[in-house]
Amino acid sequence: MEAILVAGAVNLFMKYCSSLIALVIVSVILTGCQSSQPLYYHGNYNQFLYKYLSNKDYLLEEQIENLLAIINRAETRGKQVAPGVHESLGMLYVEIQQPTLGLMHFEMEKQLFPESRDFIDVLINRSVSGIRNVTN
Repeated sequence: MEAILVAGAVNLFMKYCSSLIALVIVSVILTGCQSSQPLYYHGNYNQFLYKYLSNKDYLLEEQIENLLAIINRAETRGKQVAPGVHESLGMLYVEIQQPTLGLMHFEMEKQLFPESRDFIDVLINRSVSGIRNVTN
């Protein structure tokens, strides 16, 4: 009789332990699936790129205002601006013949994203030579 009670207690304990282990495993899995906050603030940068590349009637000044707003919102939210935003802004400034502002944003892009240094240097060289050709 005692053996049956002990066996029942052991069986109950094993069920409790297996339920507890299953609960721990499910908790670990769900915690691992928790979404994290994005590393960069993109705002509507994707829509900007689409409009810029597909619609030549999109005013350059509007595009500049749009990118400046993305940068300001990122700063307000304490986020880092997404890669490419300063590069795009630099290109727009070069297009409207404001190379100083363009170069400033190219340098900002290089500072924030050092892996883009070679690409940005090519853009700077092309932009500077393009400006020289326009002014000569």
